[in-house]
Amino acid sequence: MANTSIILRDAKRLIERTLAMAPSGHALLDLDGRLLTCNDAYAQLLKRPVAELADGEFRTHVDQAQCYVVEAWFKAARAGESPPPREILRLRTGDGNSISVLVEVTSIQDHKGNPAGLLVVAGDVSGNAERAGVHPFEPIPDNTAYWQYDPTTDAIRLNAAAEAILGHAAGTYPCRTLKEHLEIHPSEKPTETETEAIAAFLGKRTENEDFGGLPTLYRTRRADGAQIWLQWDRHPADVSVEDGPVTITGTLRDISGPLAAFLDLWDERAKMERRARLSETAIEASGLGTWRILPGDGSAWFSDAWVRSLCYEPGELTPSLSTYFDLIHPGDRKRVKQEYTDVLSSNDARFTSDFRMRRKDGGYVWISSLGRVVESPSQPGGKALVGTQNDITAKMETRRALKVAAEKARVSAARLERLTENVPGGIFEFRIGPEGEMSFPYATSSMEKLLGLSLKALVADGANIFENVHPDDTQGLHAAITASHQTLGLFKYTYRILHSERGLRWIRITSTPVAMPDGSVIWYGSMFDVTEEVEREQALEAAAEIANVWSSRLERLTENVPGGIFEFMMNAQGAMSYRYVTPGMAALVGTTMAELHADGAASFNNVHPEDADLVQGAIERSRDDLEVVKVTYRINHPKLGLRWLRVNASPEPLPDSTVVWYGSMFDVTDEVEREQALKTTAEIAHTASARLERLTDNVPGGIFEFSIDSTGRISFPYASSGMGPLLGTTADVISNKPEAAFANIHPEDALRVQEEIGKSSETLDVFKLNYRVNHPERGQRWLQAKSTPIAQPDGMVVWYGSLFDVTDDVELAQELETARHRMETLSLIDALTGLPNRRAYDEEMAARQADEGSFGMCQSTVRIDLDHFKAVNDTLGHAAGDAVLQRVSECLRETIQEGDFAARMGGDEFVVALAPGRTAADADDLVRHLRAAIKIPFMFEGRHCRFDASFGVASTETVPAEPADLLSLADAALLEAKNMGRGRSTVFTPDMHDELLRSRQLATEIEQALENAEFVPYFHPQIDAATGAIAGFEVLARWERSGHGLIPPDDFIPVAQQMRLVQDIDRMMFDKSLATLGRLQSEGFKVPKLSFNVSGGRVHDPDIVRSVRHLQTNGTHVAFELLESILLEEEGAVFEHHIDQLKEFGIGIEVDDFGSGRASIIGVLRVSPDVLKIDSRLIAPLFDSKGARGLVNAIIDIGRSLEIDITAEGVESLDHAWTLREMGCRTLQGFAFAHPMSETDLKDYLRAFQPVFKERRSRRTNDN
Repeated sequence: MANTSIILRDAKRLIERTLAMAPSGHALLDLDGRLLTCNDAYAQLLKRPVAELADGEFRTHVDQAQCYVVEAWFKAARAGESPPPREILRLRTGDGNSISVLVEVTSIQDHKGNPAGLLVVAGDVSGNAERAGVHPFEPIPDNTAYWQYDPTTDAIRLNAAAEAILGHAAGTYPCRTLKEHLEIHPSEKPTETETEAIAAFLGKRTENEDFGGLPTLYRTRRADGAQIWLQWDRHPADVSVEDGPVTITGTLRDISGPLAAFLDLWDERAKMERRARLSETAIEASGLGTWRILPGDGSAWFSDAWVRSLCYEPGELTPSLSTYFDLIHPGDRKRVKQEYTDVLSSNDARFTSDFRMRRKDGGYVWISSLGRVVESPSQPGGKALVGTQNDITAKMETRRALKVAAEKARVSAARLERLTENVPGGIFEFRIGPEGEMSFPYATSSMEKLLGLSLKALVADGANIFENVHPDDTQGLHAAITASHQTLGLFKYTYRILHSERGLRWIRITSTPVAMPDGSVIWYGSMFDVTEEVEREQALEAAAEIANVWSSRLERLTENVPGGIFEFMMNAQGAMSYRYVTPGMAALVGTTMAELHADGAASFNNVHPEDADLVQGAIERSRDDLEVVKVTYRINHPKLGLRWLRVNASPEPLPDSTVVWYGSMFDVTDEVEREQALKTTAEIAHTASARLERLTDNVPGGIFEFSIDSTGRISFPYASSGMGPLLGTTADVISNKPEAAFANIHPEDALRVQEEIGKSSETLDVFKLNYRVNHPERGQRWLQAKSTPIAQPDGMVVWYGSLFDVTDDVELAQELETARHRMETLSLIDALTGLPNRRAYDEEMAARQADEGSFGMCQSTVRIDLDHFKAVNDTLGHAAGDAVLQRVSECLRETIQEGDFAARMGGDEFVVALAPGRTAADADDLVRHLRAAIKIPFMFEGRHCRFDASFGVASTETVPAEPADLLSLADAALLEAKNMGRGRSTVFTPDMHDELLRSRQLATEIEQALENAEFVPYFHPQIDAATGAIAGFEVLARWERSGHGLIPPDDFIPVAQQMRLVQDIDRMMFDKSLATLGRLQSEGFKVPKLSFNVSGGRVHDPDIVRSVRHLQTNGTHVAFELLESILLEEEGAVFEHHIDQLKEFGIGIEVDDFGSGRASIIGVLRVSPDVLKIDSRLIAPLFDSKGARGLVNAIIDIGRSLEIDITAEGVESLDHAWTLREMGCRTLQGFAFAHPMSETDLKDYLRAFQPVFKERRSRRTNDN
């Protein structure tokens, strides 16, 4: 069995690797009929994925009528015989259809010859079989072509069907013996390839002669000359005819079509197998490892070379995607996984990456992996990733070495550059080319100052070096250069130059010539100014000294390590000295180089007293035993304080008993302090852990650490003692058996807990969940778990969190939800009247709108508003007002019919939506009965209460409108009823509808005007009655309506009020006027005050306070005029609070149109304004009406008594002005002084303004 398993394993590997991409289908069967594996081509034939076919029953895919053929295969194989000849089978495909397949079956045996399995090669020949007239999948019919042969007489007989195959009509077959048959239909010799294919087709039997020398399968020609392939099939048993000789019988088939297809498949298979063997051999020989990964199920295949490249033997690694990623270095794994994911999801199906992989011995090698995505429909996911990888460790090491070398070269070049720039002379490269041209490829900047020549000029043309050479030295310099050029000898020359700034100077050049391959010569050298040298020898010594300095600097640079390097000596008498020491040593030990050279013991002067014996003992042991000194000790550094030093030194004895130590010394204070800090941190962590343990054991809930590894195994590395009681178990049980933590979860919550854990594991989002447990002692309890997941490098996810009993909180939340639902119900009822409120009305209308049953039915709405209801509150009190509202609600309940919906909309406003189908006449009838009911007086606290109401009716019967619009139409009708004198009912008419449409159109245009900033401020002057000077300006809104010119406020303010857009217009006027004020002030104009009209909505807007909080007007006072539409005595706390804040920020408050009846004395007292503006309707009849004059005097007296200034509006003439001035008005405003003006006109007005009241007018003779 072991041998059989090995053979089948190798065959399986052959199909999955070498034949994976072969065009013909290959499948491996064991002797029980189980399909072990197959390639993609076989899976595509059956239109099923490989995973579905693998380990399945082969017979289930075979047509039931042909199962006997398959059974014959296995019977022959088990007996050690070759399977029967090739067959054409009908196989069932995954889409429910069937196909004709030409199959070749090969028996697989182990090395001992024992049967192991069958290899099936299949190709689709459905079309070829039909063209050949052969349909081998049906039961043999009565007219099947058959033959009989008598070996003793060589007689052969064919039936009519067989004669037809050979091209003869029925009964005309001329042959009586097999010999005659072969003369008429001789067999044609097949080619070598055909012979091999036929042998395979016939089951690889060595003989191809079945009877009388006639091949079982051969090529011949029909009677008409057409070439065909014939197959003679012999029946399993011989037949005796009338107890005579044995007669051989069988069937005859023309298999030209199937065999031609088989020959094509055979040839293609042979080509593919040769290519596969060639590719595999070439890849193995190149040292490349190949691999194949199936993303759909995570399976993989690795070539032997791939496996051996990591020092494993074939078979030692489990071929899978997880194995592949586990072998990748942790530092590269995340990147490679991301690249793998990207290549699978992108259109670029190529994968290229360099990364490290772990060998069997634990070491890592660098590999370069190249791959591509290929389509594999039969595999899960429909894709496969195939590729190669190569060991590039040597390449990466070379790359790293080159990088290090390049960095060293860069540092050396930079060091040389810095050194040469600091040499007192100049360093250069001087070149003479093959044609004699001169240049300086390199020259230090110091040469420019040295020679008095431009460095740029020298680099551009080397011949400029002779530009300022002394005339007497020019020829000698040329000659010296020529000689050095010819002999390549060392160039040394001293000559004079005429320096442009420093006069006559002596220059000495020393350089070495080097011949270049291109025929040029380059001198590498230096030049110095040696003017101050008196003697040639002194100059030479100076040059040598400079060279020595340069050399010394280079040496110091190489020795300039962070610590100190030394040769330390101790002779037999114990005397200490330093034979060599770098300068850094002195700084380390806190002394000087002179002290160290004078006495080696000076390096120990600052050793910490507690470490002196340690250092001395280490030196003595090393001297006696010649062991390496390794000691770390403290010093009290005179400048740096306490420092830690580490010394490493190797001793070497000398013949005179002196010992020399070669070593180094480094300051390791930071390292020691880090180690101490780590030790301290560890102790703190231990203490904190113990403290945390004690704390968590006393918290009311539980603290835990929960983990799930890459295999899905769960554990609780830590669970506080409080966890157990919460879950109905103990913490020890949870730690040893983590499943116990989930055992008591309520069945309805168990799946949700599992899903939330899985989701948190994937997204790494915080896990937070309330769920129920069936506690064995406390019954059902609610628990809340909250934890934070952290992914580990090995694929594990760990949650750190807490668990609390939140039963009380959950029950409280449930109670609150019940209360909320109750409040939701109550929120639909008006508390005073018990009627539905506005919200309930909106929901009822929405429900009616959605009700298809009422579609097209008449809809009617009645709007009700009590007349003079405020008077009831003012005279009888709010309790009486409440009684009135309750009385109205009772009347409504008594009047409405079934299906009608009555609601209180707020204040003294009610509405009735009649049942769908009820008409305008029904609405009128309801109004009549309701009005009669509410007009009946009722007693309140012993007093009769009477009241009436106004009604607005709208119906789709009279006006085409949507039901949702009826409320607004009824509002419009109600407003018309009130305007007509109250106590009446008005039905919304088409004319009113047209007017409403015009108002709505105007409202739309007003909104657009606001967006386009078409509203502009106009300024109406106010005159100081005492001086006649300008006291300020009132800002008035005008609409520059596109295509209509300037629109006055009376034409748009009423609609704007209905649309609640007045406060937006107020805001725009405020902003634009302040911008105008800024421009006026920048031009030198002074504006004492600006007054702005503000509506009630604007005062309630919190933005009004923010807009003035940081207002800068440069001396201009700002005032807000409260419009006459505001009922001061009815405004609430927000209104008063905003007024108070405006006053705090310096804004003046004025009451407009005082005396019109809207603003009462009580309201004025609540607001405490700075100014009362008398209504212009009282000023106009001032000379003609004693009542008007008396009322104006009374208002002036009120203002005087309350210390409130008075402004008179509507001053149309100077007579009015003089009179009002004498009556005591502080400020005057009207057309007598000017009309409202634009910004441009305002500038002209300010320029030309002259004070009013220059001369006292004569008093009117008819003055009252």
